[in-house]
Amino acid sequence: MQPPVSAYSLRRADAVLEATLDVLAEVGFARLTVDMIATRAHASKATIYRRWATKTELVRAAAALVEVETIPAAVGSDTAEALRAVLESLRSMTVGRLGRLVTALTTAAVDDPDIRATVHEELVMPLHRATAAALDELRDAGVIDAHADTALAAQALIALTIDRAVATGTAATPAELEALLAAWVLPVLAPAATGRRTKGPTAGPG
Repeated sequence: MQPPVSAYSLRRADAVLEATLDVLAEVGFARLTVDMIATRAHASKATIYRRWATKTELVRAAAALVEVETIPAAVGSDTAEALRAVLESLRSMTVGRLGRLVTALTTAAVDDPDIRATVHEELVMPLHRATAAALDELRDAGVIDAHADTALAAQALIALTIDRAVATGTAATPAELEALLAAWVLPVLAPAATGRRTKGPTAGPG
């Protein structure tokens, strides 16, 4: 039987993980060192290595602490306003901790399957679930098309906001979000609101 973990040990572990997230967002995975983390957390390297054997293991544990904010489902608003709120939430995440961490880990994820799994499981999938949940609520409330494939739409919206920021280094501007809303989001997810139906992530009846 393992001895109980003290409250102090848990606080120290949390401090190390928070320091990992902060330094990672600042310098990226390639330049991140345990020395940097130890300095930021006011901890010894020995303390860190006793709990996490590798830098990758430490980063994965830290990424698991990241909480994805709830995406608002403005069911009382009109269709354009409700979908605009979803896009604005995704845009705000691109300039927040989540977006900075995805950017910091993207290059390493290309060649490192463990980092790739960390990005997918701890960052991207929670964001996808939150986005799809908001779209589900809008669909159930009749705000968007009853046959909209919300899972696929969530993937597309993330690609058009988070992935765009990773690729370009900048978040979409309000004007760009408005253009995206008019040209793609509304025609695909709420064709009745635009008077036309556009092929996209919708599922057939049944």
